[in-house]
Amino acid sequence: MAPLGALTYGAAYAVWVALLCAALVVAARALAPLVAPSERRRLAPFLFLAQPTLIALLQGQTTPLVLAAVSLALAGRTAALGAVALRPQLLPLTAAAVLRSPRALISVIAGVG
Repeated sequence: MAPLGALTYGAAYAVWVALLCAALVVAARALAPLVAPSERRRLAPFLFLAQPTLIALLQGQTTPLVLAAVSLALAGRTAALGAVALRPQLLPLTAAAVLRSPRALISVIAGVG
């Protein structure tokens, strides 16, 4: 994240949290079709107010980025699977997705390589 290094700590933190919040919005939109229509309006508040999300936002962790990548992959956008490589412990999940869809292998190789 070299571009954030040019900013002051407060400004860099604000930009990073805004990026993480944008990733949560992407995840909410990708997961919306998997939720009952009557419950969709509760999805975004739940994503933002859940304790793991609040901890990730306060500590600046990459969890919302991984959530966005996994939810996009669940929505059928296999290109997001390469981004899951941010967390090595999620590579078995990526391997399972590759076994399910061989087309996803190209996305994983592009994301890792």
